[in-house]
Amino acid sequence: MLGSTLTRYTEDDFLCLDTETEGLNLAVHRPWQIAWALASTKEVKTIKSAYIWWPDLCISEGAAAVTRFDYAAYKAQARPATEVWEEFSAHLYAPNTRAVWQNGLRIDIFMLANWARAIGKTIDPAYLFRSIDTDTLSKAKIKGWLPDIASPEAWLAWQYKAANYIETGLKTNLAQMGKAEGIEHDYTSLHEATSDILLMYKVLQKRLWQVEF
Repeated sequence: MLGSTLTRYTEDDFLCLDTETEGLNLAVHRPWQIAWALASTKEVKTIKSAYIWWPDLCISEGAAAVTRFDYAAYKAQARPATEVWEEFSAHLYAPNTRAVWQNGLRIDIFMLANWARAIGKTIDPAYLFRSIDTDTLSKAKIKGWLPDIASPEAWLAWQYKAANYIETGLKTNLAQMGKAEGIEHDYTSLHEATSDILLMYKVLQKRLWQVEF
């Protein structure tokens, strides 16, 4: 439980997740790919990636270019949106699993909600109180902040405050943080969800011992 021990000592699983989406319209755009990894503090246990089928997919040119989107591969491999949601959300909602994302409180939270709404589901926000945004931890490390872990509510409130903190020259994107930590990774493969979650996990392993949370 938050407040009773530091996350570096947890026995909970981490659910490192990332989405590739139609664009960045937080009100309507949906993910067309999701990747997730179940991990402990020491190792990745399993990795899964899935294309999410939307018959009316409308991906922006910019999003397609950044993610190297291939419609033929997408159409051939995509699975029904409800089927993928049921598989993924079973991990997201598991009480002893903590979602981990990069900029999740500013982007992925909305994409997951749009996905759920598109298939007639109501998302349960309880998972947010267990979530970990690596962007907020990177800001804490750089700025010397001490996260508020007095309660799950205090933790989430602190993360929202950190997520929305803007300072000229402060850069905490995943690639920059990985390189700053000397982490070995194929940086040319980023913006593919599976690559992103693997680097995210490596950054998290550093932050577990650099930030008190």
